[in-house]
Amino acid sequence: MKNGFNAKLLRKLPQVAFVADREYVERLPKESTIVMNSYEECCRNKKAFGENFVKMEIESNRMEQTKTIVQDVCGLAVDYGDWFGGDDFKGFIRINLATSLDNVMLATSRLLAALTE
Repeated sequence: MKNGFNAKLLRKLPQVAFVADREYVERLPKESTIVMNSYEECCRNKKAFGENFVKMEIESNRMEQTKTIVQDVCGLAVDYGDWFGGDDFKGFIRINLATSLDNVMLATSRLLAALTE
């Protein structure tokens, strides 16, 4: 952020997804954090996927978003593409790249490792 803007402030915006390390997630207040089933678990278990879908629908339709939603996806926080664009975007994920180049490189390497397993 060349103009001095602090990209970490974007984390405070409603419905913004971003990559966070476990340390950051562990510091979140437990009473306002919703932990979702992992992507890997959702791929194996339709009930886990359904639980995530219900949680996301409830939270995204609130007039005021007060909860932080966390999902472990190879150590990344992502949103499913079909949550935003319907069936046309099934199989896609949405991530926020408003972070350092180091975090983008780390996220990319984790995604590649998960996809090639």
